[in-house]
Amino acid sequence: MFAIAALLPLPVVAVGSWTNLVNNAPGPIELMLLLPDGTIMAQQAGASSSWYRLTPDTQGSYINGNWSTLASSIYSHQYYASAVLQDGRIFVAGGEYGTGGNKAEIYDPQKNTWTEIPVPAGLICTTCSGPGFSDADCIILPNGNLLIAPVQPVVANGTVIFNLSSNTFSAGPSYLNNQNEATWVKLPDSSILTIDAAANTSQAVSTTERFIPS
Repeated sequence: MFAIAALLPLPVVAVGSWTNLVNNAPGPIELMLLLPDGTIMAQQAGASSSWYRLTPDTQGSYINGNWSTLASSIYSHQYYASAVLQDGRIFVAGGEYGTGGNKAEIYDPQKNTWTEIPVPAGLICTTCSGPGFSDADCIILPNGNLLIAPVQPVVANGTVIFNLSSNTFSAGPSYLNNQNEATWVKLPDSSILTIDAAANTSQAVSTTERFIPS
């Protein structure tokens, strides 16, 4: 029986391939976001405020798509929290580099405009050695609000919630251990799983935590 099984052909595994776009982007690209209309919004690499859009052709091909220039963001950002909100707007906050480390702003694809969202002083540190949001984690909650973990909150381990309907910020639940440069993933039940970040590169990471919105 084992000899016969050994002679059976192995399953064929499909191997994908990469194809160059016909039209290159106007500049080097870093972050890319898929917008609700199927176009791609992309930020120029580095601590930049320049943004572009890739629009697929009439057949839906991104390979043959065309690039256009979008309105520049108010601040420059590199390594930051970003999300496509449920109403189609784009949320950006912070930046380990650039001028937007303590700032938050929203892009409206319909109007091609950026609007700054004021951040209350009691939520992120504005007097620290580094920017308050910096390279923050963020994830959309089931109710459409955005949960953000600033690298330097005012309250230790404090998170911030962006309210979708009111365009305002409020304090969120506290996490348990270091989340600086950690990764969040949303599970099928809408809970959030993370592996805690090490306090420094010489330490091993051995703890995880899970946030249950309900």
